[in-house]
Amino acid sequence: MNHIERVMAAIEHRAVDKVPKGELGISDELMLALTGDEIVTQDTIINASKKLNMDLINTWCGGTPETILETEADGKWITQDAWGSVRRRTPINDEIIKKVLDDVEDTPKLKFPEMSCYDASVQKIRNYKEKCDLFIMAQTEGVLTPMTWLYGFEDFMVYTCTDEEIVAKFAMELAEHYAELGKRLIDAGADAILIGDDIAYNSGTFISPESMREIIFPALRHEVECIKKYKDVPVFMHTDGDLRRVMDDIVGAGFDGLQSLQPTANMDIRDLKARYGEKLCLMGNIDINEVLPFADEETVRRVVRETIDVGIKGSGYILSTCNILTRDVPLRNAVAMYDEAEKYQL
Repeated sequence: MNHIERVMAAIEHRAVDKVPKGELGISDELMLALTGDEIVTQDTIINASKKLNMDLINTWCGGTPETILETEADGKWITQDAWGSVRRRTPINDEIIKKVLDDVEDTPKLKFPEMSCYDASVQKIRNYKEKCDLFIMAQTEGVLTPMTWLYGFEDFMVYTCTDEEIVAKFAMELAEHYAELGKRLIDAGADAILIGDDIAYNSGTFISPESMREIIFPALRHEVECIKKYKDVPVFMHTDGDLRRVMDDIVGAGFDGLQSLQPTANMDIRDLKARYGEKLCLMGNIDINEVLPFADEETVRRVVRETIDVGIKGSGYILSTCNILTRDVPLRNAVAMYDEAEKYQL
């Protein structure tokens, strides 16, 4: 099997010749260590992925261009994106210092960015398809995460209780916007679309499961339907956290797969495989909080073997971390994880 055939077989719960592997992302530090490059380019990402014997590359495409408004004395810079969100940025994180919507009543006045704002992301997908033979997953946005930075997280939480109708309508509009981006990414050559929408803490969803069912899941279902009506490609969801109370809703939204399966948030691979292994392609479950950053290589290898033992039964499993390969993961452990998976005998 080639890379694309292997990943598609897993998604369709067919037999694979070996365990399909890939990440939503790899930290710049790890990529530079793997390749010896001085700066990260698209070629760096491809070469780092191949050095780890990955079958899949994911790239985030949901961001709009940002204008640097000023550079502060400590080197941080203040930016504004096409939505109007103002952030204080460093190379590794950002802080929203001016949200877009000061009041829920302003929601109908919000001007959505033009699709041309995403042209650079679309071109990135085209470049991947020209440069490599890996399975290309293109990541667009969901609906809950954008609302947390457009409204502000605390205000969003309040509005779901006080102004449910406005928020639910806005969620549908966001779903259509990001589905349109998904269509463009498919036209550019994406083999699958990933909807990234963190909806949960380690102890449960940000808002109640009941509110999720009224506001968020109808919109996510609409986004998936819009994408699949355009072209029936696989659509995955990424979200961290404890999803046990909404797993049936994720299945009901029409997703083909779920990435993260965070073990430190009660997402047990055995239970997930038993309950949802025939309904979803499971991707992830290798811990980035404790195992990969701090364990020795043999422990990493053991965890990888044990996870694959469960996940690969009946296929329907793609190996990855429960988020990305972060800068806190030692190179030796990243290599051990992917080497052990490559050696795994089906």
